[in-house]
Amino acid sequence: MDALALKFESIGLSSTKAKDTTKNKKLAPVLERAIDLANLPKETYTSNKGLGVALYTLASTCTKDALNHFEFLVGQVANENLKTGDQVSAAIAFCEALENGAPIPVNEF
Repeated sequence: MDALALKFESIGLSSTKAKDTTKNKKLAPVLERAIDLANLPKETYTSNKGLGVALYTLASTCTKDALNHFEFLVGQVANENLKTGDQVSAAIAFCEALENGAPIPVNEF
């Protein structure tokens, strides 16, 4: 198994899902970047299965309009401020509504 599939498994993806994700040329680099940005030890994903799911959801649903704020969004997942798919979707929509390049008003987030 290649290193990328192992990295995807480390966040809780099944072996099959990890292998399939490595073949997805759009999703694989985004998910890899999310994992790298989160910079959490594997044990964190083992003890909190929802964290890997939230990162995967973010990577698979983040739009080009929200990508400017991808690092912020990953941080929110890593800090467990975004725990569910609905929260991740709402955060993406919030970022999409900002003018291009505008900073995130954290007090409104």
